[in-house]
Amino acid sequence: KYLIFQFLKVLCGSLVFMLGLYLITIYIDNLKYFTHPNVPASLIMNYIINLIPEILTQVLPAAALFSTSYIFGNMNSSNEIIAIYNGRIGFTRLISPLIILGMLMAIISFLFFEFVSTESSSKAFEMRNSIRKLTGKSLSYLYSNSKCFLKGQDGTIYYVEFLNSDDGAMTGPVIFQFDTNGDLSFQMSAASGTYDEKQKIGNFANVHIIHFDGKE
Repeated sequence: KYLIFQFLKVLCGSLVFMLGLYLITIYIDNLKYFTHPNVPASLIMNYIINLIPEILTQVLPAAALFSTSYIFGNMNSSNEIIAIYNGRIGFTRLISPLIILGMLMAIISFLFFEFVSTESSSKAFEMRNSIRKLTGKSLSYLYSNSKCFLKGQDGTIYYVEFLNSDDGAMTGPVIFQFDTNGDLSFQMSAASGTYDEKQKIGNFANVHIIHFDGKE
């Protein structure tokens, strides 16, 4: 009981800290969009709340690992482990409560992900769409702008090292096209470029084109 209580106490503190750090990072990254005058505060709050279940499933393993390391390190520094061994309690008996608790947490985490996190993530995605419509921005601003991949309707793969979603400026864009057999037939790489979302036109600089039929 003592071991489980100490573990749960540290685990709760770790989850709160990691969750808060995660949410602060998300808010800061999207601050200029969350502060848009057309976006109500209630929508932002609901969006963040619906992100919490997904974040919890992601940080729980790290929090559990930290909690286990912390309590055993603390017990070792205070000589509690020596006292436990002197009381003829072996290593297996010492760690068995945490092993059982870890199995229960794994089952609960799986059920939580299947029935709670999945639904809340779907709602958060819908709210991202609502924010996009209210701000008039593309959906990409709520995602990472580094190392972006996109697959076109014709199977063309677009890659951008970095994309500025505000003005469409790109760094290191690459376009891959494939033939009917799925083999790479065309590759275009450029040092930089811009994309006009309204006209659906891309302009590239320092272009290098390779046709995979022996011509370059």
